[in-house]
Amino acid sequence: MGKTQRLGWLLLLYQLPTRSSNLRVKIWRRLQKLGAINLKSSAYLLPYNETSEEDFQWLCQEIIDGGGDAILLLAYGLSDEEEEEIVRLFQEARAKDYEGFIEECNRRIEEFERAVQGDPVGVMERFKVEERRLRSRLDEIQMIDFFGAPGREEAIIAFRTFSDALRRAGEVPVTELSREHKPLNRSEYQGKIWLTRSGMHIDRLASAWLIRRFLDPNARFEFVPAGQIPPSSQERIPFDIYGAFFSHRGEDCTFETLLKSFGLTDDPALNTLAQIVHDVDLKDGKFGRSEAAGIDLVIQALREKCEGDEALLEEGLALFDALYEKLRSKE
Repeated sequence: MGKTQRLGWLLLLYQLPTRSSNLRVKIWRRLQKLGAINLKSSAYLLPYNETSEEDFQWLCQEIIDGGGDAILLLAYGLSDEEEEEIVRLFQEARAKDYEGFIEECNRRIEEFERAVQGDPVGVMERFKVEERRLRSRLDEIQMIDFFGAPGREEAIIAFRTFSDALRRAGEVPVTELSREHKPLNRSEYQGKIWLTRSGMHIDRLASAWLIRRFLDPNARFEFVPAGQIPPSSQERIPFDIYGAFFSHRGEDCTFETLLKSFGLTDDPALNTLAQIVHDVDLKDGKFGRSEAAGIDLVIQALREKCEGDEALLEEGLALFDALYEKLRSKE
């Protein structure tokens, strides 16, 4: 490691009464919050500094007050290899924390984008609370990231993406859901690039199929990370993205919005397909389609099989072609 000065380490050894399960959980949670790593059973380590020494001293007192035993040791003089191994353990622990934090941010972005479609005003305050909680959690992880674990920058970016999604949502005017529209002219939507979120699921896949099958057989698709709101233009049209015209409206999913916007509701097979997509996507059981669970399972299988949205799109187009033909033959 090429260090000129050895690190100091605080080692906490403790023993708790056998029947003190509540105290055991409490102490474990405190150790996790301090960022200590577990070397062996009831042996935890922190890098030495005044703050960590005080934290461990208070924890020793808490253990003793609960009827247990605790001893705090200060260690110096470990070999380079030993210190490298300990540092690696700390980095791995924090890297796992960052990974979990990033996953939670991505889930919250997805939840927000879905929730804000139906009630933009009502969900903002709830997700502002989530933003403050995530900010606090990120601060906690960084405070105990003693050795610069991998994933820190990615976690910061994930949080900023979530915060930016909330900020932009506050700037986007709410679509007038009750306004009636005449069917749009399909010829005006030829040769366009259609933008949607990456990580496609049934609504985005079905909508892309509808665009390719009924609007423009040469339509191109691009995918943007969750949380981004790309600007629309004459050539680039967002769909299934918050703030986009072609997205959720009221109780409708994006597929239903496209169906109504382009006057395609006179096709019984498309209407049946729209009901299936709605029940899978919104999970509200509005139409009670028995096929929903099976289609959802197939989509999940395709998502696991395919590497990237382009491959998933090709599989999805073939799937919805088959579904549509089957439904049309029934009609």
